[in-house]
Amino acid sequence: MEAKKADNDNEEDKDIDNEKDINKKEKIKKETEIDKIIKANFSDEELIKTMYEFIKMRKAIKKPLTTRGLELLIKKLYQLTLNIDEQIAILNNSIMNNWQGIF
Repeated sequence: MEAKKADNDNEEDKDIDNEKDINKKEKIKKETEIDKIIKANFSDEELIKTMYEFIKMRKAIKKPLTTRGLELLIKKLYQLTLNIDEQIAILNNSIMNNWQGIF
């Protein structure tokens, strides 16, 4: 009887592990879309890091950035300036002030 209980416990553990794996895969898919957009538009490591910090700040203020929102944000960033240092400064200013957009 104890052996059956142990087998059931092992099966339940496997089911829980499978659910965790599925949840991790779903999260990875969402991150991958954002990663692809960022990597396709930026090559400077500091700018990429700052963009991720901006996205992190948006999540912290409970206003997460969608992939379409990110595309529009990048387009606006390039309209404001092509200078990488200025782009970083714009993002940092928005992060510092918890702004949803860039100015």
